Amino acid sequence: MGPPGGGRNDISARFMRHLQIVSIDDFDENTMLRIFYAISEWHFAKGYDTVFIRMGKVRTPSSTETCHQTFVNIYGKC
Repeated sequence: MGPPGGGRNDISARFMRHLQIVSIDDFDENTMLRIFYAISEWHFAKGYDTVFIRMGKVRTPSSTETCHQTFVNIYGKC
């Protein structure tokens, strides 16, 4: 790849690594719930009482809502 404009000088790979862009689309609500539920189950399965594990279905929607509100307050959008 050459630089923008009419020049034909090559751009080195060392410089090219700074120009890479990675993006991820927003997840829908069901995907976010599955991610938070999996993390919650994994965390509370490590030595916590079984009551905490069973509360995962209740805890997960509130966690995603808290996360959503935090991003809205920080970035002004979500």
